Amino acid sequence: MKNKVFIFISFWFSIFSSVGYSQFNNDFGFSIGPSNYLGEIGGIGHKPSRGFIGDLKLKQTALSGGVFLRNKITPNLSLNTSLNYTRIGGDDIYTESGPRFWRNLRFRNDIIEISPRFELTLKDIADVGRTGRYRTKLKLYAHLGITAFYHNPKGRLTNSTNWIPLRGLQTEGVNYNRLGIGIPMGGGLILTHNHYYRFGLVVNYTKTFTDYLDDVSTFYYGHSNGSQSALYANQTLGVSSGGSAPDDQLANFIPGSIRGNPEDKDSYITVCLTYSKYFLSRNKYYRGRTKRYNRNSFKKPKYRVNRAKF
Repeated sequence: MKNKVFIFISFWFSIFSSVGYSQFNNDFGFSIGPSNYLGEIGGIGHKPSRGFIGDLKLKQTALSGGVFLRNKITPNLSLNTSLNYTRIGGDDIYTESGPRFWRNLRFRNDIIEISPRFELTLKDIADVGRTGRYRTKLKLYAHLGITAFYHNPKGRLTNSTNWIPLRGLQTEGVNYNRLGIGIPMGGGLILTHNHYYRFGLVVNYTKTFTDYLDDVSTFYYGHSNGSQSALYANQTLGVSSGGSAPDDQLANFIPGSIRGNPEDKDSYITVCLTYSKYFLSRNKYYRGRTKRYNRNSFKKPKYRVNRAKF
């Protein structure tokens, strides 16, 4: 997996470095906004996890932020390369009823990702408001790319504030990889003001190829990995608000019983505000034009007046 991630990063940076630079083609900025997660810990009541918007819990909303460099390849296609931090989390207590409520698991995960993606312009309005001054420009776009990320899910016991890494406990007997790959997709808008300053809103959905963002995927495992592993893997008897699970539910939490859904990989979603600014190219062509066409070159030349002496 490490070799695949290295090849992935090298490939995308080679693409970025091969793109030609020109004036007003490159902007650098940052993003910040809420994040949420879609996976095994979620859903509504006794119903099974639905894996998309219906599964989102506002109480599980966390924070995402990052920096990005965007390069215009063609008038309608750009390459955005970003470095992001995203926190996700979930708690079975929010489901309020059903087997997942009695499962009583919770987690949080801090994801660090590098994500190159292509942005395709869908609509471009050169003069917002039709003022005739062309100071504000609006662009609507869709994006698609690939992301490489590092993650390390943590869990805590009921009524505890101490979060510990779960991967080493192997709560399902699996030593999963902390490096992963996902597909980011979505869209957004960009307002460009006075040619340089860009304000935006972007909605991004990342579908990953791992089912362990929340440390839950398959079945309840035996207790051979030690008492601490068993304690964090099965917290059924520690539901703080409702005591232990009802007798008719206990059969759902024994070794071999379903703990997650390995057929549906985990994903996360972010909605971020962005700010960026164009920076002038270091291209020799534009640097030369700037030198030739400075403001002094347009001034009226001064002539010396020769007067006849008598």
